[in-house]
Formats: sequence, C-alpha cells, structure tokens
Amino acid sequence: GATHRAWWARKSVDPTYRILIFETGGIPMAVQTFFDIRKGDSACWGFYMTDNVPKHPAAMFEIWAHVEVASIAYAFDHLRVNELLCEILRQNAVVSRWHKYFGFTTRDPSISANAAKHDLIVLGCDIGEYTRRVNSGAMLELHNIDIEVDPRDA
Repeated sequence: GATHRAWWARKSVDPTYRILIFETGGIPMAVQTFFDIRKGDSACWGFYMTDNVPKHPAAMFEIWAHVEVASIAYAFDHLRVNELLCEILRQNAVVSRWHKYFGFTTRDPSISANAAKHDLIVLGCDIGEYTRRVNSGAMLELHNIDIEVDPRDA
C-alpha cells in the first residue's frame, strides 16, 4: 500500500539506488538491485530470481549466468563504477563459488557494516577484471543480452 508507494517514490529518484528487472521473452526472471552507488568508485549489488525461472537445473543456470553477466556489465558500462561489491551469507558456498567464477574475489569484510552482524562474506570485482574478461571472450553471454539503460545512467 501506501508504505510501498512512498518507498518507491524515494528509491526511484535516489541517485545511489537502482532496481532493474531481468526479462526473458518479456517474462520477469530476476530483480537486480544496485545500492550505495558512488560513480567512479563502487556500488553494491544483489539479485533475486522470480518464480518464473525454470526449475530444470540447466535452464536455471543459463538464466543465472545471463543475470550475473548483465549485472556486472551494467555496473561497469552504465553505472561507471570501478568496483562492484556483493554480500553473501557465509554458509552459501554455492553462490560464493558462482560469483568467483565470474571474476569476484574475497574482500575485507570490514568494508561492510552488515558483514559481522549477519555472518556475511564480501566479494568484489574490479573494472580491470571485467575488462580482461570481456576482452578474452569470457563474457560471451553479453552478445545475447539487450540492456535497457536507466535514463539516469545513459
């Protein structure tokens, strides 16, 4: 209700926050959030899959890979940050390995106000790693992704 509308009214104009919807064939597959955006410096990021994601593991991982690559590309190509950070529950080793596969490495948890309180690890990917991966062809999924850019980031 009113609380959500007020929250959205604030977030939709907040220069440090973005919400993006990842779609396949017009069907929402994931909600991507970027927060604590500091252009030229860093941003934090996370995403959540919707109930529309196929349950078959191969199809699910394909969408997960596209969401990951689209998010990383958006951060560096459109938000123009030098580092993309994410926080992961320490016990969620699968997600940690997945992000590391895409170039993230472990960061000092003291950079996060949430890490100690919620037993999180902090991972980051910098623009140099992103550029190396794009130039080496490791981000091939980018060729199959159309990114609609928030007007604030155009």
